Amino acid sequence: MDGKPFNGRIVYTGPLDELFDFELGELSYRSLQFEFEHFKTGPFQPCGTVNYPNTEPFTRITEFRYLTGQLGLEGSTIVREYPQDYDRNDPLKNIPYYPVLNLETEARYQQYLGLADRFKQLLVCGRLGDYRYFNMDDAVHRSLQRFNAAVEN
Repeated sequence: MDGKPFNGRIVYTGPLDELFDFELGELSYRSLQFEFEHFKTGPFQPCGTVNYPNTEPFTRITEFRYLTGQLGLEGSTIVREYPQDYDRNDPLKNIPYYPVLNLETEARYQQYLGLADRFKQLLVCGRLGDYRYFNMDDAVHRSLQRFNAAVEN
């Protein structure tokens, strides 16, 4: 930093394969495409998020007025989430959201974790860093636990 060596902790929550420039091959991920729509009247649905596990091409609709507490607004904005394959070379599909776990990807992830372990100041965590599906509250909780444990050592 500013030309000086940095010896502090580094918290990394991104994909390990990307951190190591895909040295051991790519890990598999799922991505999402978001479609926003605004309505002049609202509300659109009865709560903040409604899941559609098998009935629609999208997996959920989120209506922001419930999340922000702006229930008195006349209009309403929603977003539909469409699952899609991840492709780091496609600008429309190059954001990894969820790890795709199987025996091959788990083995490759463990190899990347071995590379990361060489850097004692590196703390890998989060949905992508841990290569696990976590609800976001669990991801934050786990990251705080890991950080606190690392600081104590």
